[in-house]
Amino acid sequence: MHEPLPLWKKLNLLAILVALVCSLWERSHSYRSSCSSCGLTQRIRKWRLPFTGSTVWQSDRREETAVSLALRESGAVGPHEHRWVLAWGGG
Repeated sequence: MHEPLPLWKKLNLLAILVALVCSLWERSHSYRSSCSSCGLTQRIRKWRLPFTGSTVWQSDRREETAVSLALRESGAVGPHEHRWVLAWGGG
């Protein structure tokens, strides 16, 4: 039978886990782009493994703006392939 880990070992494991999570968090990249045709915005966030370029997880969300809603409802812009232009980003 295994003996339970001493408290100091548990705390060390917890510190390593927290450091790993923080290193992943620091490697998040997020940016927002807008479609140059309709004004729709796109938010992308990527979490990457430290010291690699590998993406662990990616989130992609599109949001309608007042401009994109007005253009769509008026019929000024029909179905099209979005041309994303970087608005801001970093990470």
